[in-house]
Amino acid sequence: MLQIQQTASLFSGQKVFRILKNVENKNQEAIRAVVVYENNADTLSPSLQEMLDNLMKACKFNVSELLFLSNKENEVSIGQIQSSFNPQILLLFGEIAGSKNMIKLQKNVSYEMNGMKILRTESLENLEKIKGEKGKLWEVLKQTLNIAS
Repeated sequence: MLQIQQTASLFSGQKVFRILKNVENKNQEAIRAVVVYENNADTLSPSLQEMLDNLMKACKFNVSELLFLSNKENEVSIGQIQSSFNPQILLLFGEIAGSKNMIKLQKNVSYEMNGMKILRTESLENLEKIKGEKGKLWEVLKQTLNIAS
């Protein structure tokens, strides 16, 4: 299990958590997407918050269906996230390893594990800075989530 600590609010009150060790879905909430991103600060900058908010809206996710995890350690247990939340998709922003036993996931390549889609992409900061990276991510997300243009 991943332990999480609430650290901030994002997306009009959506809870953002920092990974400590283990987490469990005690309330059995329906989570369609888990977003894990690298961030050393307790909150994202307004421009990064807006970019992530717009991306989730474009993916047609409701705020209540999202779980955001801020990760300093750069490793998460994909199996534990899947068993605790069973999301449709796990989005990894940055150099976040999936687990010690897994191969490194390529950027902007959609993987599937027991029915859950996994997508690793650039860090939020690089998506904002590097021209064309948001477009690459959006193309993969549209295909992965079957979003019509």
